[in-house]
Amino acid sequence: MVHSLLLVVLSALVCASLVSSQEYYYCADVSVAAGGGVSTTSQGYFSMKIGEGYSKYAFSVDLSAVDNCDFSVYPTVAYHIHTNTFVNSCTDTNGHYDPSLACSEKSQAHATSCTQLSRTSASGYVYTCAATAGTVTYSTPTGGCEVGDLSGKLGKITLPASKVAASSQVYTDYVPPYNYNYGQSTTGVTSGWASIVFHCGDAAGTRIACGNFALTTQSGTASCGNFDADAWVQNESCDNNDDNADLSEAGFDALVAVVVVGWVLVAVLFVYACFCRGPLSGDAKPMMNSNSA
Repeated sequence: MVHSLLLVVLSALVCASLVSSQEYYYCADVSVAAGGGVSTTSQGYFSMKIGEGYSKYAFSVDLSAVDNCDFSVYPTVAYHIHTNTFVNSCTDTNGHYDPSLACSEKSQAHATSCTQLSRTSASGYVYTCAATAGTVTYSTPTGGCEVGDLSGKLGKITLPASKVAASSQVYTDYVPPYNYNYGQSTTGVTSGWASIVFHCGDAAGTRIACGNFALTTQSGTASCGNFDADAWVQNESCDNNDDNADLSEAGFDALVAVVVVGWVLVAVLFVYACFCRGPLSGDAKPMMNSNSA
């Protein structure tokens, strides 16, 4: 009986452990460069979900008010995760988030670690990350692309006549930003991330829009004013990551508590089964002597 109960509890804990991974949601209100500066009015959103070993992106930004990029000449737009927050200008955001030191010329580590490793164009190093436009999944191991070079991994956006840069569906990235780097300061080889930046397709990569990420607890409750609460459901085909079933922060904490208590119960049952019901307890029946009369 005890052994059966132990098996049932152990099986339940294994199942609970498999579903207890938490997903984190981030969203950025994106403002555009207009009138010689950056508009304080949000022109769209960039939403990101990070799970264990993957991230997903959905976004929509109206770039029609941008006045520092000629889209008739440069119709494609790049977008990257940057290390610093946007305050007054998109130039505040520093360089690309690059914890693995893939080292493009725009890496936050270009003047420090990348230079020390001779991973700069001046040293003959060539950064080769470039995806075909419209790519929806990235799975190449870290090293080829900076973690924050999203358009390098997923392809640049070709703007339609409306000048709205939007994800055609939810993009999946299997080399995601690290949750624990969110909001960290960049010191030495430690790299944080804080913002999303959109760039013109010109040689300078002029920054045309940007916004700061805010951590949220679950899908549909992002702090972004223009966030589409149904974006994940509308744009994402059926898969194993049901956004409507994701745990809230409180729900995740409760599940962790249940798992911990369950493992304690397993330990107690194991000790009972081994020492209280076994030969040491005196419950074992004496063996019959086959030679007895």
